Amino acid sequence: MSPKKFFSKLLLFGEYGILKNSKAITIPYKSFFGSLKIGDLVDNNKKQSNESIKDLYNYLIKSYQRKNFDYNRFFEDIENGLFFESSIPIGYGIGSSGALVAAVYEKYFLHETSNLLTANSDKLVDLKKELSEIESFYHGKSSGLDPLNCMVGAPLFVDSDGTIKIISLPKQNLNSNRGIFIIDSGKSSKTDDLIKIFHENLKDGNFNQIFHSEFISSTNYCADSIVNYEFDSFKKNFRTLSKFVYHKLTPMISKNSLHLWKRGLDSNLYFLKLCGSGGGGFLIGFSDDLKKAKKELINHEFETLIKF
Repeated sequence: MSPKKFFSKLLLFGEYGILKNSKAITIPYKSFFGSLKIGDLVDNNKKQSNESIKDLYNYLIKSYQRKNFDYNRFFEDIENGLFFESSIPIGYGIGSSGALVAAVYEKYFLHETSNLLTANSDKLVDLKKELSEIESFYHGKSSGLDPLNCMVGAPLFVDSDGTIKIISLPKQNLNSNRGIFIIDSGKSSKTDDLIKIFHENLKDGNFNQIFHSEFISSTNYCADSIVNYEFDSFKKNFRTLSKFVYHKLTPMISKNSLHLWKRGLDSNLYFLKLCGSGGGGFLIGFSDDLKKAKKELINHEFETLIKF
């Protein structure tokens, strides 16, 4: 039997806002995936992966003692050449560490992890909390949403009260030229540094107020639009997100993407937003005219995610 694939994810809406209880939507992104394997560590990538997993094991031994985790089998597999073979780019905001955590959890935790597609909110919230404790090894503090999405393998909606439900994305309207797309900034980023900047900004009372009134309200609207298939004011609210980040969270935009961001706002042809913490990686966009937007962004890998 082939090793199970754990796909990357996209935080469609909720970047930074979810830290202040905004709504959020995360979806599987099946262009990239990873799998746990055991074999000869014949190249540096496999050796580095094995060493990284060993570091995770040591972290779990010290900080995450659980009776329902098979530490002995995990250690034996590491010694026998356990590695995570992955195509998920690191530092791109699409869940490279989340996929690994999900794979380790499913393989070595003595939990029943099948039938998650029928799980209720309480079970998903509990699982998210447990996964967050493991993924904190990589980010200092993690929401656990990335590995949860990797495990469930379906779009998830996080409400403002923290409840989680599995949703369906709007059916593709192939006759429409309006929709959400993704482009590659061509640069990786470091999440920890950007989170620190954001928390420093929150100490400013004026920023805090505007962040809630503009960014979180627009995030919530966009997330609700996806869930309810209502898109009348979607463009307006997506533009608000794009404008807010450009003016108030500028360090989260990689320098090589600033001109693209401004061009979209000035032309009204497309708008860009962060995919995760930003600083590089992928960018999520919206346009009323995907064909024109693709031509305008011809120097960047462009993929349509949803047409509606």
